[in-house]
Amino acid sequence: MTLLERLHPLYKDKLSVANLEYPDLVAQLYEELEEKVFVSDLKYGSVMDLRIFCGYLNNPFDYFTE
Repeated sequence: MTLLERLHPLYKDKLSVANLEYPDLVAQLYEELEEKVFVSDLKYGSVMDLRIFCGYLNNPFDYFTE
């Protein structure tokens, strides 16, 4: 199961809203989330993009469901 499939629905909605203003950045983030299975495999920049678009959480694992 990819990280995109495990992304919490609330954050998927926030990314959809961000996609209207930043389509290239969100597209890159979606590509990485589709490729990766483990949160620890995400690039630092992708984690920062999640924080900017979805809200600041201390732990990147909190963006995803089990």
